[in-house]
Amino acid sequence: MSFAQLTLPLETEASYGPESFFVADHNRHAHAALQKAAREPAKTLYIWGERACGKTHLAHIFSFHTGALFLSPKELVLQDFWEKGATHSAFVLENIEIVQSEASLFHLLNSVKEGGKSLLLTSRTAPSALPFTLPDLCSRLRGLEAYEIQAPDDLSAMAFIYKRFSDCSMKASPLLVTYLLTHSARSYTALDKVITRFWQASLKEKRRPTVQLLKEVLEQTPLLTA
Repeated sequence: MSFAQLTLPLETEASYGPESFFVADHNRHAHAALQKAAREPAKTLYIWGERACGKTHLAHIFSFHTGALFLSPKELVLQDFWEKGATHSAFVLENIEIVQSEASLFHLLNSVKEGGKSLLLTSRTAPSALPFTLPDLCSRLRGLEAYEIQAPDDLSAMAFIYKRFSDCSMKASPLLVTYLLTHSARSYTALDKVITRFWQASLKEKRRPTVQLLKEVLEQTPLLTA
């Protein structure tokens, strides 16, 4: 079986409801801070962590509780903020490391603060590691209340696996979960990629999601193995 042939952009439909978020030691502080910010407006929070660690899920929970509007990091235009500001008291800006206009981001931070609104920022990197050069912006970002979502422990990894299988409408048998936990690299990024490729292979090859198929997927992606 060659996974180079799996070229169709098959995507799952992730569940971002508050009830499906698994709170554990590695994300507990970020989740608690977000819940507090939802009750106490006029606050800017910064959450960072690797790909697939739950930042987007937290952002949707924040939006669920506050009605926050999602802004586009690639097309960050302050006009969007001013036009929507009258009807929205909270905003979400994900993946801020790809924001093109540093000036727009700096003015957004100022506008949110001056307007008494709330803002949730997410990124894959710590505030001090962002690729920005505007001194005032860098200083403002480093001064934000920031929380890191760390690598998963066994319980968190297991919960993540069950959720991703559910997103893919696949049944996660204890045997499959155990094999993944012992053979995949222990990171959200690796687990997410393995499960996605496993799901794609099952659909493309018209095969049941078995341990044997999972072994083949991992053999084809050695960088994702433990």
